[in-house]
Parts: sequence; structure tokens; C-alpha cells
Amino acid sequence: MKLINSVKYDGVNNTLRNLFSFFKRITYGQSITALLRVKIPVHPELNDNLNLDGLEIKKINNIKADNLLNLNSSRFDKWLKSGSHLYVAKINGIIVAYTVVHLNKYVIGGVGTVNLKEKESIWIGPTFVHKLFRSQGINKKLINYTMQQYSSRKKFAFTSANVNNINSIKSFIRNGFELKDVFICTYRLGKQNLVRLVGDE
Repeated sequence: MKLINSVKYDGVNNTLRNLFSFFKRITYGQSITALLRVKIPVHPELNDNLNLDGLEIKKINNIKADNLLNLNSSRFDKWLKSGSHLYVAKINGIIVAYTVVHLNKYVIGGVGTVNLKEKESIWIGPTFVHKLFRSQGINKKLINYTMQQYSSRKKFAFTSANVNNINSIKSFIRNGFELKDVFICTYRLGKQNLVRLVGDE
């Protein structure tokens, strides 16, 4: 079911690329993760000249169907119980994108756990836009909206992406994020070795 949803909402090429990365990681390979950060403005600028008729963004507390686009409901339920929030973007009542905001901690696969309370920060992601609605500014609206919700009580927003996911990294940079760290994790038959390339803390 998860594979079918991935093909449906993310496309065949992205699904195959993700599957290949998964199997490569189990046996022999490496992943390079970029960690990005932005200082949350006290009054975020939401007038970004993106006119998206019928777009509505809202926080939801449960997933009524088994899956939300490519997000499995059990995965979200786990996040919800740990204090995370889910925001969806709808166009004419149909969900076309989502992002998850984590407030306590976030585990970066192959890298480790980020303590968000200690950093007075939020973690944005995963963020996903249906393949038919990409490159329309929806992701920008969604990220700006979520940052606005926490601007009075949080200092920073973090996220991460594989360096091969250029579109995701570009999207966050357009939202003011800057590169903070780069991690290389090598895998050899289940064993991993982590190297930090960039970082000031």
C-alpha cells in the first residue's frame, strides 16, 4: 500500500530512486545529509505575491483515511502522540500538500536526534506536495504559514534533506534557510560511520 501511494503521489522515478537508496543503504553505500536552519522572524512576511486561488492551510489533529498522500497514518499517529503537529494545504477542499512540525525532538536517519526544546526550535518536515501541484508556490506558503504559528515562542526552524534532493534544498533556501551542517554516513552491511563536514556547534 505504501509503495502504491508513493507512485501515485510522488511519481515512478522518485519512488524507484527512494527504493534504490534504501536497499543501497542496507548493504553498501553512503548518504549525505544537509542540515538547514533559519531564524524565525517575529512577524513573518506572508505577502509573497503568490496568488493561489482556493488555497487553504490548516492544522489537523487526525487522518481520517489510512494515508495522507504518501504519509502513512500510523507514522503520523506516532508523531502526534509525541507532541508534533500536522499542517495541510488544500485547494478547493482537496489536500495537495502537508508538512509536519516537531516541537520536542527529531530523529535524522543515519545522523542522530536533535533536541528541539534545548535549542528553542521547531523542526519542519517531512514536507510533501502532490506531484501535480509542484512548482506553484504551495510549499513556500505552507512553510511560511507554519513558521508564523510559532514565531512568538521559538527562535529557529530546522530541517534536513539528502544532498541529492536538490529541489527540496532549493525550496527551503528560497524560504530563507541556510546550510548549517553536512553529514556523510557510510554503510557497510548494516554498520555505519558518521562524519561531520560542516558545523559550528
